Amino acid sequence: MNLTVIVPNKIGGLEHYIRRQLAALQQLTDWQFDLFTLPFAAASFSGLPGRLSVHPLSDTSAAAVLAAISDTKIDFWWCPWAGDWKPLRPPVPSAVTVPDLQHEHFPENFGPADLAGRRLSYFVSAHCAGVVLTFSQHTKQDLSDCYGVHPERVHAIPLDVGYDWEAARPTKEILRDLERDLGTGFLYYPANTWPHKDHSLLFRALGKLRDTGRFYNLVLTGSGDYDLARVEGDIRQLGLERQVRLLGTVDPPVVRALYQLSGALVFPSRFEGFGMPLVEAMRSGTPVLCSDSSSLPEVGGDAVRYFATGDLEQLVEGLEQIMEDRLLRQDLIRRGSQRASLFSWEETARATAQAFRWATAADRPIRPESLAVERLLERFEGASTAKA
Repeated sequence: MNLTVIVPNKIGGLEHYIRRQLAALQQLTDWQFDLFTLPFAAASFSGLPGRLSVHPLSDTSAAAVLAAISDTKIDFWWCPWAGDWKPLRPPVPSAVTVPDLQHEHFPENFGPADLAGRRLSYFVSAHCAGVVLTFSQHTKQDLSDCYGVHPERVHAIPLDVGYDWEAARPTKEILRDLERDLGTGFLYYPANTWPHKDHSLLFRALGKLRDTGRFYNLVLTGSGDYDLARVEGDIRQLGLERQVRLLGTVDPPVVRALYQLSGALVFPSRFEGFGMPLVEAMRSGTPVLCSDSSSLPEVGGDAVRYFATGDLEQLVEGLEQIMEDRLLRQDLIRRGSQRASLFSWEETARATAQAFRWATAADRPIRPESLAVERLLERFEGASTAKA
């Protein structure tokens, strides 16, 4: 597994996916996993149980990664994030995970260099890997529409909650302390402060409700490494300092406790490859209000109250309903409990293992045959050689 871009506790749901899949695949198979990490991240994987070998790489160039593959004599290569596809031509059957194509829908959320890099690496990896994994039919269709990837090569595999749910059960002390500090019945939104999470829309909705006499408190968790100052500025500008609490990154038992204490999960994100918090809330008996964007309706089904993505008035109406309508809340909790049972890391791992075996079938080439992609790779390899 190529984990050389993983900075622990910084990449949200994708890190949960990697860790939970790794644990589930080891339960399901007898495979040995060789993990290639950055030196400072090696410790966060070294303590994991199972058949693991961790290889810290100071040099993460394509040539160095190719040499590491050769040295460890692996027979399958998995890059769980398309943004770090290397080497360009793996010498063994391979898989890449494409979480979503947000950059094709909201290019304004990325700097010029980041956008160009994503478009290139996602396209190349999707055409060079033996099999492509993603989390929703929405992204599978995107890969076909945007990059021309044949649907047969894309396996859309749903996920589950982001944590080891049972191990993250909160203690009475955690629940007591949080209730004392935050109260109960608040709105909860777990999301890093990335632009597409659309915190500002939620703040404006709270402001409109406050102006009509409806005061709902909001608790936010997630990394604030990206543009936290903007989020804090929006809170101050709307005068919401007494209603909004920013907790930053918190431990899994605290996340579970916040679901239990909250009145509802609100999820205004403009784009998602899956939407783990929806499953977490439904499993916690917490009603969900979320946007109808991208993959979210696939996850929430009929167990979620939706509003049109980016629509302030619909969000305001939805917030009032989900907090005040007792019958709606009871119905969503009932439906959510049923729907949450459809998601399982064991089933995710089973489908992933099947996809890997599909890619290693005897009659299947290591890489898909594409003259256009071969020409593209030759250009890059030529440019790299000239620069060297």
